[in-house]
Amino acid sequence: MDGWCQRMPQRFATEVSLWRAGTNAELCWRGGRLCADEEIRIGRLTFGFRTTYPELFPNRAPVVTLQYPSLPPSVAIHLLSGSQLCLLGVDEWSPRLTGLALRDRAVLWAHALCAFLATGVFQQPTPPRVRR
Repeated sequence: MDGWCQRMPQRFATEVSLWRAGTNAELCWRGGRLCADEEIRIGRLTFGFRTTYPELFPNRAPVVTLQYPSLPPSVAIHLLSGSQLCLLGVDEWSPRLTGLALRDRAVLWAHALCAFLATGVFQQPTPPRVRR
């Protein structure tokens, strides 16, 4: 279990509660870290996302990876090596943000990707507001 979960039990409870109330994600432990695995269907595509909380959360942002589908490089916009999504600018993370806020950005990214596949134009998703 991550150190932040033990050091910040109220924050841990809040994070878990947000995931359970707002998603169909499966919360699990992988490599001693809290993860949320979720499937999101948009049109004909099903996206598998994994949000992994770092040891230094909330001072470091969780990482959201695309588990599937596999995308060719020509359409892998904002997708880094290892299938990690680039969802934040360098200075955009704040400890007030939640893991679910990054998941929300991932869903917006998936919608933008589907629109890009249909139109050839990638519209930068509008970031969600900070959840408290």
